Formats: sequence, C-alpha cells, structure tokens
Amino acid sequence: MVRIGLSWHGGETEYDAYERALLQRSQGLGVPVFAIWLAGSERPSLAALLPTLDGIVLTGGEDVEPYRYGRADAAGVCACDQLRDATEWALLEDLRRLPVPMLAICRGAQLLNVFRGGTLVPDLGELNHTHRAPPEREHDVEILAGTTLSAITALPLARVNSSHHQAVDRLAEGYRVAARAADGTIEAFEAARPDMPFTLAVQWHPERMPADSVLADAVLSGFLRAAMQKAEAGSNRRSP
Repeated sequence: MVRIGLSWHGGETEYDAYERALLQRSQGLGVPVFAIWLAGSERPSLAALLPTLDGIVLTGGEDVEPYRYGRADAAGVCACDQLRDATEWALLEDLRRLPVPMLAICRGAQLLNVFRGGTLVPDLGELNHTHRAPPEREHDVEILAGTTLSAITALPLARVNSSHHQAVDRLAEGYRVAARAADGTIEAFEAARPDMPFTLAVQWHPERMPADSVLADAVLSGFLRAAMQKAEAGSNRRSP
C-alpha cells in the first residue's frame, strides 16, 4: 500500500478533487493508494504520520504570507491564512528530515519555493489576462527539454488551466525551471539535484483537468510511481 499525505483541506468540496484524482490515477496504474489529509480547516493535525508516508501533495489555496519572502509591503494584494501557513511550514520543516516524493500544486508550488528561500511575484497585475479569470483560464506552456517533466510527459507543449495571480519570482536553490508560459512566467519547477527525492511543482491544477488529459495523467503518474518506489524501498528495508 502506498501512503500519500495531502497537506491541507480547506473545507470546500473542491479540495476533494485532489484525493479523487490520486485514487483514479492509482487505479489506472494498478497501484493501491491510501490518501491521508494531514491538516485542514476544522481538521486535526496528523503531522505525526509523516514518517509513515511514501509521498506528499501540497495542495492549492490561499496566498503565502508575503512577509515570508520579504514583501510585507504586498499584504494589501494578498489573501492569506496564517494558521495554514504555520501548519504547512511546520510540515515542510519536518520533511527536511523525512524526504519523500512531492507534488506541489499552485499555492503548494509557491509555498515550497518560499520555504526553500525563493521569492514570489505578489500580484501578476497586468499579466492576469493570461493567468486568471473567474473561475479559471487556459493557456499553453512550454515544457523544457532535458527536465524530469519532459521525460514523464514526452510533451514539448501543453495546455493548462490557470487561476493564479501570483507566481515564482526568484527560484530557490536546488530547483530548475521545468515549464514556462509564453509571457515567461514559471509554470513548473522540479528538483535539480540527483540526491533530492522526486519533486515536481506545478502552477496548474492537474486534479481539475479533463479525464483524458495526457499532461495531468503524466504528472500524477510520475508522482505516484516515485511514491511506489519509496514504498517498495521501505518494504525491502523492513524485510529480514
């Protein structure tokens, strides 16, 4: 059994889509998955379960508090949840000691970048015609050759959903850009060093993409396969 932790459930039904997408893709791969919500709105924190996990998904949602990346002046354009930031920040601190495959989605990608020392564009402003409109837009991204994302998708170009007003500015050390929008916005980044576990951070929402999306399937499959390898390695270590 592959145990996947999801970082935060915001209370709205849209968060259920993360778990549903993982379970549907796991069935397609023939990989048994048990999904665990680690924290959330009116949910207990289950951080003690981190050592038992084979992978973690950082879910989307509110803006990261701007003071965390040196832009306290941008508080007026950000909608934040202090409890959520503190909870997920603590999870990431624990994961320094317990590295597992990770898929970071939208806010999750932004949070991971900030946690590792990167910065964000607090508000894309005039670029929002590309990246955000109620409920979301779509646009193309270029997937960069030679990246893990390129290897698992076999796509040079893909169409993604888009509902964000923030984006990665300075990318944290240890990561590399994996995809960009036509306006240059970083749409995905990934682990750049071989000693790091599988880490893929995407600005789009694969859990909200159509069931026949090659990109969404490839992203979820790549993450689940890495988690399966982690689970198998753990089983081998426990074997006599």
